[in-house]
Amino acid sequence: MTKKQGQSADGQIKLIETETKSKLKPLEDDLYGSIGTELAIADMFYVRAGSHFSHDTAGMGFGLGLEYKNLKVDYSLSQYGDLGVTGQFGIGLNF
Repeated sequence: MTKKQGQSADGQIKLIETETKSKLKPLEDDLYGSIGTELAIADMFYVRAGSHFSHDTAGMGFGLGLEYKNLKVDYSLSQYGDLGVTGQFGIGLNF
């Protein structure tokens, strides 16, 4: 509870009470970490690897990338618990 005192234009002193509440929201998800590395060959070919720690579904991952002029192509394989090994493919264009 915060109390403030002020004076109005007509000279009357008024006591104003305001109530301030704050509530901390607990983290709903567990914290996890990840680490990864990327090797660039001739600024054109990329090899990537990484892993998640203390994550309930994600595990190790491996990827390859190619960048040529304005085109980027990426492919990765990752472990995802019940899904097993999943593949992801991406194409990017730079304008």
